This record gives sequence, structure tokens and C-alpha cells, in this order.
Amino acid sequence: MPGVPGKGGRPPTCLCGACLTCRNRIKQRKYKARWRANGRQPLGKRVWSPPSERPALTADHGWLAGIIDGEGCITIRRKENPTPSVELVVGMTDETAVRRCQAIAGRGSVTLVVNGRQLPLWFWGVYSHNAKSILWLLYPLFTAKRARAKEALGVHAG
Repeated sequence: MPGVPGKGGRPPTCLCGACLTCRNRIKQRKYKARWRANGRQPLGKRVWSPPSERPALTADHGWLAGIIDGEGCITIRRKENPTPSVELVVGMTDETAVRRCQAIAGRGSVTLVVNGRQLPLWFWGVYSHNAKSILWLLYPLFTAKRARAKEALGVHAG
């Protein structure tokens, strides 16, 4: 029966402003209107685009590009989600090097994985738009991972 909750139909459209459903709908409409007023898309529809110009690259950027080239992994996830997502992961046994990657990039998270008798592994991971921003910045410095970075930058991540 349409319009009756729990009977397979959608709940009737209510705009009373008092119930939780109405307050959330009103909040969502205001949020989308604010984004459109600023000439931008709401977060759910955002597509990554590179900044207008590349900032100056430093020696630290070269170090980070070398670490990503040698120890990093650029992954494009296509099967789990309808919209593909880009992941950038660096894994090493040296915590200070992994923390330095995070400090230079200014984003991402560091996690520790301990696996039985092996040495502990530290991982720095950056995902989606943040990963694409880092890849775009460091692209001129890549050698081994240049083709993979170019492919990842062409993906329209959600």
C-alpha cells in the first residue's frame, strides 16, 4: 500500500518541521542550496578537479615521490562501489619514514599492523580526493608509478 510505512511504500511527504524526518529534509535542502549559491556542487555529486596551478615542489616532495615510487601502491577500486575510488598506500617497517610521509602530504592516516613473528608494519593511507591531490602534485616527479598515477588521475572518483 503506497504511502504507508512498513507496507512497501514510501512514507507520505510531510513538511511539518516538527518530526525528525522533516527536520533532516529541511536541513539537507538548506545545505544543498548553500553549496549551489557558492557555485559548487553538494558533496554527494562532487568530482575532483586539479587546482589551477601547481605549487612549487620542494626536496621533501621529491623524497615523498621517491618513497611512493619504491614502496607505495596506487590502487583504483572499481568492483566494490559503482563509482571507482583511488587509494594511495605506503607500507614500511620504519615508523619515522611513514610518519614523515604523512607530515609532508599533510593528510592521510597512519596505522600499525602486527602479524605474528614478523616485524610490525606501518601503513600510511590516503583515499579518494586526497589521494588524487597528492598524485597530481607529485606527478612530474614519478618514474616507476607515472603510468599508474596518470590512470588514477583520470578516474572520476565519488
